[in-house]
Amino acid sequence: MEPNSGFAAGSYFATAIKVPHGHYGMYTSSLKLYVPNGIMSAVPEIPAGWNCTITTRQLPVNERYMSHGSLVTTAPDTILWEAETAEDTVSNAHLLMILVQFSLGCSFNDNKTASMWQGQHTLWFRVEQHSSSLGGLHEESTHFWTGTQKDRDDGSSPAWSATTAPEQPSPYVFFYPSTTCAGGGISWFGRNIPAPAQPDLVRSVQQARSIANEELLEALEDNSVLNLQDLDGLKNDYARAIVISSIALALSALAFGIFLALVCLRIFDKKGFSMLVFTDPISNSMPAIKTSRDHDKLDNL
Repeated sequence: MEPNSGFAAGSYFATAIKVPHGHYGMYTSSLKLYVPNGIMSAVPEIPAGWNCTITTRQLPVNERYMSHGSLVTTAPDTILWEAETAEDTVSNAHLLMILVQFSLGCSFNDNKTASMWQGQHTLWFRVEQHSSSLGGLHEESTHFWTGTQKDRDDGSSPAWSATTAPEQPSPYVFFYPSTTCAGGGISWFGRNIPAPAQPDLVRSVQQARSIANEELLEALEDNSVLNLQDLDGLKNDYARAIVISSIALALSALAFGIFLALVCLRIFDKKGFSMLVFTDPISNSMPAIKTSRDHDKLDNL
């Protein structure tokens, strides 16, 4: 997500879901975003040629709030973007960015989508990216950008890329407690966390860490894309070798079959074999040879 740091709890923020690539040689046909608990509202951009569907979840009673004179009892749960036609799908060679405006709440208690990572309060926006072949919308492969992280008990932090296949690093945002929330802080897994005394410093730290994370992941992905291209080249070479080997094997089998047929014919049908090989039967040509020799003997006499 871009940007993905320096957001204050209890306020609105805008960011972009960035899809730098998909499956090599395929086309992105849909994206499904799992909105983390703690997000109170979402207003997504809808790219041209795509449609968008939002599902909601019920808010706990203590998280419901008034907005424009009405009680709000739900929050976004998933956002699904889908290409309407095959021509609207996005090639792996092109970048897709979708803007979304979110409202960040003040209560966070879901350990699947919220964690302390790199010493920062982190929300994880898990995404499934579905891809199709050229000219179609049928899902053929999926990228699971759903791998989340959290700090270890000793305070150390795993790398963003430290995920287990098929999961890949999930998009995230760093945020901080704010005085905008009632009580001057956030509810973090049942604990009250007050707003920092120097929010500007927190924002600077979060921004620096998010930039470092992004650059490291991009370097790893660039290397991965090159490896995929090399792998596809090897696959093509292997396929060509298989075809050539198959043709050679078929020709060898045909030659062996012809040879075996000739051997059988020579054993069981000598006349037929001689007719096939010498055009005229050997037995018919022998008298002619003998007669010729007899004439030679008479001439010598």
